[in-house]
Amino acid sequence: MLLTQNMSKESLPINDEKRVKALEAYGITDTKPERDYKDLAKLAKSICNTKIALITFIDKDTQWFKVHEGTDVNKNTRELALCTHALNHPDELTYASDTLKDDRFKDNPIVTGPANIRFYAGAPLVNSECYVLGTICVMDHSPKVLNKKQKNALMLLARQVMNLLEVRRSNFTLKKHEKQLEEKNKELENFAAAVSHDIKGPLNNIYSITQLLRLENEQQLNETGKEYLDYLSRSD
Repeated sequence: MLLTQNMSKESLPINDEKRVKALEAYGITDTKPERDYKDLAKLAKSICNTKIALITFIDKDTQWFKVHEGTDVNKNTRELALCTHALNHPDELTYASDTLKDDRFKDNPIVTGPANIRFYAGAPLVNSECYVLGTICVMDHSPKVLNKKQKNALMLLARQVMNLLEVRRSNFTLKKHEKQLEEKNKELENFAAAVSHDIKGPLNNIYSITQLLRLENEQQLNETGKEYLDYLSRSD
């Protein structure tokens, strides 16, 4: 479903291409749920007392759900994602106590359609370069109000998600470098084998010639000549 003309569409971040590139460095999109991430989503759901909690990442076209507690949906189109509103606000919680009364969300099919999302709060996942990669968010089918402690807790949980992501990026980068090193080592082995093969033929020829020279000229060679032939024979 496309955005309607009246829907409030969040403008793209100025640095969106770099932001998407930064997200790719984590190797996190379209991956299966993992326990550490699920635990943080469950904690957000419990603290905020909501039906749904998600950890999502937004690339060029798609909103990927790393964790989707309370719903079977595991991805969404970026143009309909409520979390896109967090991309331009790295320092604050994106919050709507009643989505039908909020100009940003009131015309979104996720609000007006069967999903019936009437409450939304999303804390941005901000990396060290200040790119918002996605959110940890909570949603419900009825309006809700979070107190200050709940809002702060959601922002703190976002930091913990980022801690997990930074560890993942380090491991992802390390594995990438290991693979590149293995490929380089393989190239060097192949090169060494090729060079060894190319050199072995001429050396064998030199050895054969020295033996022939020795046999045919044994009597004519002085001691120095014999030493040279001995040296060449030992060089194969």
